[in-house]
Amino acid sequence: MVSYTKKQFGEELNMQILSECSNQEISKWAFNIYLEHGLALESGLDDVVMKLIAMDGGPEFALSKDELMSLADGLVV
Repeated sequence: MVSYTKKQFGEELNMQILSECSNQEISKWAFNIYLEHGLALESGLDDVVMKLIAMDGGPEFALSKDELMSLADGLVV
């Protein structure tokens, strides 16, 4: 049973980006989403969430604002 969709995650990620959140803040937000909805994530969404969580692991994992926006927009369609 899926209760947390890619579209929902993408819309919320867009809000994080528009709020000028840092990569670390987005990473922590994604981690909280995973803790709260981990078993109810739409298929394939867990990889996206993990990619965002990994941004807190160092600059080599960071995504630019454009990359984040592209990721979010791809989820909302």
